[in-house]
Amino acid sequence: MEVEFYRTGPEETDIQFTRARFYIPPMTTDVDKLNLPDIIAQFANKIEGFSGQNSGWIISQIKYLRLCWGCYRPLMAGTFIPTPKWIAEKRAIVNVQSTHDSICFQYSILAGMNVIKCGNKKYRPALYKPYLHLLNMDGIQNPVALSAINQFEKQNSKISVNVLYLEHERQFVPIRTSKFCNQRKRHVILLVLTDRDQFHYTSV
Repeated sequence: MEVEFYRTGPEETDIQFTRARFYIPPMTTDVDKLNLPDIIAQFANKIEGFSGQNSGWIISQIKYLRLCWGCYRPLMAGTFIPTPKWIAEKRAIVNVQSTHDSICFQYSILAGMNVIKCGNKKYRPALYKPYLHLLNMDGIQNPVALSAINQFEKQNSKISVNVLYLEHERQFVPIRTSKFCNQRKRHVILLVLTDRDQFHYTSV
């Protein structure tokens, strides 16, 4: 959004103008849950922050407001995907072998919380099962969709979650950044591995 402001100078005939641009970070949501009043309220708060504190700036006009959205087909989570050899050699991630269930998200969160201290056994799902009660998964369906992590963070107030995606060019791309980074006791970074239309959570 670009907004034009004006204010009166020392002389009543002295009118000053300025423009400011305001931006809201991208978000992932269901189409039927797109909350336009909330988006407008976020812009209003940003404008108020600019024009407040006795600055004297008053909105003259809104030059433009651009809202962009796109549809995507979510990948299916839960199928175990082996770690690429070049990553496995670095021993940089914990890839829990969840071949018999669809809770790789929970395993990876617990791995990121370091509930298992023995490094060479961290890939065994059985070791994490006694700790599953530490996570509030009420109302969250397995396998956990990327869009459900917001709800997970609401229900687990001490955990924040970032998600990286591994592209074919061996590039790590952030696809979710928690708004609670550096605010919570536990911060977990997940890496998503993909194979065709399947994806699998691992812990960095």
